[in-house]
Amino acid sequence: MGQNSSTICHFASGDLWAGAEVQVFHLIKGLAASGSFKPCAILLNQGTLADKLAENSIPALVIDEQLSSIWTIRSRARDFIRSQNVNLLHSHRYKENIIAASISSTPPLRALVQTVHGIPEPQSGLRKAKMTVYQQLNRAFSKARFDAVVAVSEEIRSKLAGIYSETVLSSIPNGIKLPNALSGNERSSARKALAVNDNAFVFAAVGRMVPVKGFDMLLQAWSALQSNAELELILAGDGAELELLKKLSEDLSLSNVRFLGYQHDIRKVFAACDALVISSHHEGIPLTLLEAMALEIPVVATEVGGIVEVATDDEDALLVAPGNPERLGAAMLRLIEDADLRRRLGSAARARVEGAFNINKIVNKYEILYTNLLA
Repeated sequence: MGQNSSTICHFASGDLWAGAEVQVFHLIKGLAASGSFKPCAILLNQGTLADKLAENSIPALVIDEQLSSIWTIRSRARDFIRSQNVNLLHSHRYKENIIAASISSTPPLRALVQTVHGIPEPQSGLRKAKMTVYQQLNRAFSKARFDAVVAVSEEIRSKLAGIYSETVLSSIPNGIKLPNALSGNERSSARKALAVNDNAFVFAAVGRMVPVKGFDMLLQAWSALQSNAELELILAGDGAELELLKKLSEDLSLSNVRFLGYQHDIRKVFAACDALVISSHHEGIPLTLLEAMALEIPVVATEVGGIVEVATDDEDALLVAPGNPERLGAAMLRLIEDADLRRRLGSAARARVEGAFNINKIVNKYEILYTNLLA
């Protein structure tokens, strides 16, 4: 697409460097590279996303949400929209959606878009009550003000179909920049850095340590495999359940499991492993899955959410029913024992991501959506 005078502003939390933030960065960088629109951003926290945008000379307003009232955030966002001549505001979570809707009349804004990156995770007590209020406000403001609601998977889109009009609702999957292949030296260096046994077959699991990720089920599945001394399981991530999962590992007497904590460089984790395992009870389109598949790393994953829109069982991954440690363990054992299967799955996985989830194709889909809304 050619140069366009319209400016697109992404509005995100920016507190974590996780799926939504990574996708926002790739979209903004893709827009800047194509020259189709002028991108900028409003972020509610100083973090990795803000740092990466600064490194790429992308205009960004960072507002510390912990030190700013909702009125201050609205006022500063409106000033930024005017100063950057923003024509379309694209938000990515409940709070940002609500604020975006409340300032939708700010000139020269002409359209609002939001991306729904996942469905609400189970909550309890005060957190559940707070989330319920956010959901109700989000739906009310979104139905009244937003011109487009984009789901990252068809499964999420179907869940939203009863809430939003079909003329507003669509789905555009997550995408990634295709990475360079892993080298033997990179593998050796990563294993040394993470203190992984050179001779071990290593499974990696990556994600937030929260109930929806099903790491407790993974540890139960692993307990049936750990008698093999040449196996290791490394878990990369942090979260509310980290200590509980460490305790469960101790209770199950798992000696070949290591919790790495948060890892800034996930490629290093991938380089150190022989296979990836995803044990989630629900997922949108997990970037971890796309990244591993693009690196030709064989994957065992639960057959949930957007995972089934990315991978096909026994074609480019091994998929199992969620909540079943026995089947998860059996699929993992299959990978361990069959080198030909690992090679076949890895090769097909790379082709699948390259064909359907290349970030350039995803950026182009958003460019078409933006163009239609601003026409």
